[in-house]
Amino acid sequence: MKSAKGSSIDLFGSNIYILSEKDVEKYRAPAYEKASYFTDTPSFSSTPVSMTIGGPVYVLEQSGKIQKFSKGKVEGFDIKGLLSPIGDAGQIYTDTDYANIYILDGSHERLVVISTSGDFVTQYEWNEFINGVRDGYELNVPVIGFIAQELAKVEDMFNAHEVFGLTDRRDEETIYAAYHRLIPVMVKAIQELSSQVKELKKNENK
Repeated sequence: MKSAKGSSIDLFGSNIYILSEKDVEKYRAPAYEKASYFTDTPSFSSTPVSMTIGGPVYVLEQSGKIQKFSKGKVEGFDIKGLLSPIGDAGQIYTDTDYANIYILDGSHERLVVISTSGDFVTQYEWNEFINGVRDGYELNVPVIGFIAQELAKVEDMFNAHEVFGLTDRRDEETIYAAYHRLIPVMVKAIQELSSQVKELKKNENK
């Protein structure tokens, strides 16, 4: 395990999975000896960049394509209803008790939500400025966004920048929001809000 390298890591049960180039390495407990997760050689059309496990294993390619695997074998998986294709700077996230898959599309500054069957659910867009210019279009209305300095204040309040990693401070003059670290936080917040809405609807109907 000490020499294990890859672009994504996830846990399922007591086992560890690492996306390493075009293979998913599986380290089975308790010995954690390395073996390929795949029972058949996968066919990727572009470089795999991110992986997540929600029962099945989902691999996001650089092209924006998602492949789904169960028990080491590929299953058909198509995304339906996207407003625009996923860009080439993506991260993917889900878990065993999630009904949806969350894709951080850095190229288009959005978080895309799809169901585990591949249907588009919604998307959340952000920007670090208001009434600015993005992609050559003028923005004349406020947009949802993260202010890196506000995230930094929260980290500093708890002295937990090394733990949270919500901001990128490598540049001494500029702080950036580390969006890939925000996926689990955003997913949890969305879940909690959804639960509150359901509870309010139940109380309304009583």
